[in-house]
Amino acid sequence: MQIKLTYPARTEKSKFLERAGTVLEWLSLIACVSCPIVNYFVGGKWWAVIVVWSVYAFWSLILSPDIVERNIISQTVKALLFIAVLLALIDYFLAPGWAHFVIPILGFSGLLFTSAAYMIDFNRQRQNAMPMIWLFLYSLVFSEVSFLGLIRLSWPVKVLGGLSCALIILGVIAFRADLALELKKRFHMD
Repeated sequence: MQIKLTYPARTEKSKFLERAGTVLEWLSLIACVSCPIVNYFVGGKWWAVIVVWSVYAFWSLILSPDIVERNIISQTVKALLFIAVLLALIDYFLAPGWAHFVIPILGFSGLLFTSAAYMIDFNRQRQNAMPMIWLFLYSLVFSEVSFLGLIRLSWPVKVLGGLSCALIILGVIAFRADLALELKKRFHMD
């Protein structure tokens, strides 16, 4: 019995990319270890938290991306969550007072982009609705927390809340059967 190899031969480009990825992984690990140590001995604000989170986001989005849920909607939602947490960390540790205004703008931009991607390419994106639903729910929770007074209320928060409510209502009306099927698949409902 002879086994036939069907894998393509490795090219110089693939070898270079593999080596570059290995170097980036090691540099990321070194940064995650050395930055908190340097920040501790130098003192001052905790900028190392922002560096470690940024390296983790880079690692998760670029160096070790998702294999199963690799589509435009899932990756956009994942990147939005990483960026929102990064902005909140910058606001908390370095320069307070602006994240309550900027994060909702990022949120409603992400809502519009993922909704447009879902509606434009509905046949291919049909099975990718769950990350978008989670983004709608995160937006509603953020808006409700602002309306309760735990976060400062601003016009971007109002737009985020209104847009997420409107898109949920529109989605339930327009894609009722597909959303019900997606929820049954994800939560095993009968």
